[in-house]
Amino acid sequence: MDIVKMFLSRDDNSRASAGKNETITRFKKKKQKRFLSDTMLNLHQKLMLEMPHLKLSYSLFCRTKPFWIVAPNTNNRETCVCKLHDNAQMKADRLKHLGIINSPSLSKVAEELCCDTQAKACMYRECLSCKNKSLSHTTSTGTSGTEVTWWYQWFTKKEDYEKEKDGEREKITVTKTVKQRCEGSPEHLLEDFEREMKAKVCKHLFNIHHQYTQLQSLHRSLKEDEAILHIDYAENWQCKYAKEVQQVHFGASHRQTTLHNAVVHTKDCTLTFCALSPSMKHDPPAIWAQLEPVLQFLKENHAKIQKLFFISDRPTMQYRGKNFYLLSTIPFQMGFTAVNWSFLEAGHGKGPADGVGATMKRTADSQVARGTDIPTAKALYDTLLPLTKVKLLYMEEDQINRVSTLLPKELTTIKGTLSIHQVICTTPGTIHYRVLSCFCNKNI
Repeated sequence: MDIVKMFLSRDDNSRASAGKNETITRFKKKKQKRFLSDTMLNLHQKLMLEMPHLKLSYSLFCRTKPFWIVAPNTNNRETCVCKLHDNAQMKADRLKHLGIINSPSLSKVAEELCCDTQAKACMYRECLSCKNKSLSHTTSTGTSGTEVTWWYQWFTKKEDYEKEKDGEREKITVTKTVKQRCEGSPEHLLEDFEREMKAKVCKHLFNIHHQYTQLQSLHRSLKEDEAILHIDYAENWQCKYAKEVQQVHFGASHRQTTLHNAVVHTKDCTLTFCALSPSMKHDPPAIWAQLEPVLQFLKENHAKIQKLFFISDRPTMQYRGKNFYLLSTIPFQMGFTAVNWSFLEAGHGKGPADGVGATMKRTADSQVARGTDIPTAKALYDTLLPLTKVKLLYMEEDQINRVSTLLPKELTTIKGTLSIHQVICTTPGTIHYRVLSCFCNKNI
């Protein structure tokens, strides 16, 4: 059923795989895998809540699941998991194991704390009716005030170490994120979990759902003069030779290639782009150097398009900060009339662009396995060009440096940048922004 396929393909119900080997083939059809974000039972219940008039049994729901949407296992572990989400989930799992809460599902915990999980006021803890509502719980068997339990949590901390340079030893401070075992009483764990749910997690869950819902509505209402550009960096690809001496294989002789991917949706078609570059820069000038040829292609081949809707994840050093200035100038210089940029919630930015990068890396690896040397980014471009339908672009360092010269020496910092999920620009040099995305009126 198309309804089941569309529902399970949504980014809030499954995540796109980015690994070059994460494919599955059925009936001579090869597809990039998507991994379910929850159990099929919970997803069926979610669909029934969204579409109460739909008559669809759980067994039929499972039978109509697309073959490329699969349950994850340890081999498919997610390596870009959301830190906030995972910390809360590990606490919930431990509380459920102790028998203190009824469900480890963060969504169900949010339902218990809020009047309505679809209402912003409730999930942002602004609703007067549920603002002070507490989580119901039971005392686990054998639990006493002196009992100690444990749970795991991700921590970011600074570590100092010494490095020898020019015959002298210097002290260097690095930031590391580690998973540590924490200990405390069950009461302390419950209080910490409830405080975290109220302060951050409920808001986080609402933002995830809201952003994906708004982007679905954008896709459904796309007009002839509009285009959606879903962009993201792939993990750098390490260049390699078909045969390597030990000094190359184990040394630092390998170069890397940056891959910046874009999936462009228009009213009539979907286009895919991949920009390859030897530059390791992932900053706003690099992004716009890689986006300019994409926009030029749209201008030349889809002349009706005037409004651009960008979708990306939200790293501060990539798509925020100085990017706000460039998005308010470059598209207008190229003849576009409006730019709208939406950011997915932190840690939940996987999308179709990741699949483009995975395809490029998988194709490159297969060529190396067949005896082709790919020692540089330019060699990678030349190798992939005749093998893929993805439109490839090659970016030299000087092209990126040219865009860097467009940035003023001083730019005004926008207060609360990390909370912004949408930036709108209809006049060159001036931006408006929202905490959450909204496409009710595309003119503002």
